[in-house]
Amino acid sequence: MAIAMRAVLAIAGGYAVTWVLAYWLAKIIPLADSEAVIVTSLLGLLVYPVLMVWAFACPRTTRVFVTFAVVCAAGFLPIVSGGALW
Repeated sequence: MAIAMRAVLAIAGGYAVTWVLAYWLAKIIPLADSEAVIVTSLLGLLVYPVLMVWAFACPRTTRVFVTFAVVCAAGFLPIVSGGALW
């Protein structure tokens, strides 16, 4: 059961965290929009496998879950609120 939970966390959580990081990095990088998307997508190809490996290497599953949840919540909240938090 723990391996299945880690697999779900690694696949879904790693993807969500990678998406949030790519989204905000694309907003921050001072490049043209299309170039920023390409650069952050390529960086995501490096970040996603690292997060997947970390999800299995971390000794506690709760630490992985909390880390992914906090990063996703911090990243999705401004998007969902329509920028009202800025």
